Amino acid sequence: MSLNGVFGSHSAFYYYSKEHLFINLLQYIKNALDNKELVYILMNENKFKELSSFFVAQNVPMDSILFFTDRSFNDITADLNMDDIRNSMRDILNSATLKGFSGIRFIEDCSHIISITSKEFFLELERNLTNLIKSNKISLLCTYDVYEYIQDSNENHIISKEIITNSIHSHSHLLKNFKLYEV
Repeated sequence: MSLNGVFGSHSAFYYYSKEHLFINLLQYIKNALDNKELVYILMNENKFKELSSFFVAQNVPMDSILFFTDRSFNDITADLNMDDIRNSMRDILNSATLKGFSGIRFIEDCSHIISITSKEFFLELERNLTNLIKSNKISLLCTYDVYEYIQDSNENHIISKEIITNSIHSHSHLLKNFKLYEV
């Protein structure tokens, strides 16, 4: 699947360094901007600032790329109530559509989400997101730092074997070589 038809997909991207992540997000996000999509990114704020600087250096306009704060994430997902999450996502989508966007691409750094919640919370959320996203003009790209896992694969690490194993089964697509592949 090309990066033009991502709506309804809950995708995984496994990266091996910050540079690997940034280069792949560059293409993914440029495609979103070409399609008049709004992009929300949830990651550590310092990493987002580095990513933003990288994009600016690549002449990518940042006005349609927004930082999704931890507080916003927690407000939406606090009780893991899927109806509340679905309604919040629809509200965000409706607001974007009223502003002229064709849809939304959410990008989340899974290590960051686990660090502000818990593995159990994250795994439960991931199990439900595919159904929440399908049939909407929303996509979700979940990024996993596999390099971190490979270098220090102990059970206390944020991205553990359990997270990687579950990620393979909880996503509808995989981002690889600048294309989405159905899993």
